[in-house]
Amino acid sequence: APTSTAVNVNRTATTSVIADGYEVLRSVTSGSGYATVGSVSGRNTISFTDTSPAFLTTYYYAVRSTRNNWRSGNSNEATVTTPTPL
Repeated sequence: APTSTAVNVNRTATTSVIADGYEVLRSVTSGSGYATVGSVSGRNTISFTDTSPAFLTTYYYAVRSTRNNWRSGNSNEATVTTPTPL
């Protein structure tokens, strides 16, 4: 039975040599309303665990590459619905 709503966000690394990290974005509205929920340093891989989602909620995640103040466009959106609590 579910006791956690943690969501693992994984993405293939960008081929851009400009990027040196990633921002992980989350929204409850498809295509808009994103807020940054975390970041990952390094260009080679991305793996992030969002530990703050609520139970029984649909979330939309996107990732964007970063370097200093530069941000890429958002990745394709991934959708997840968290489980019902015990």
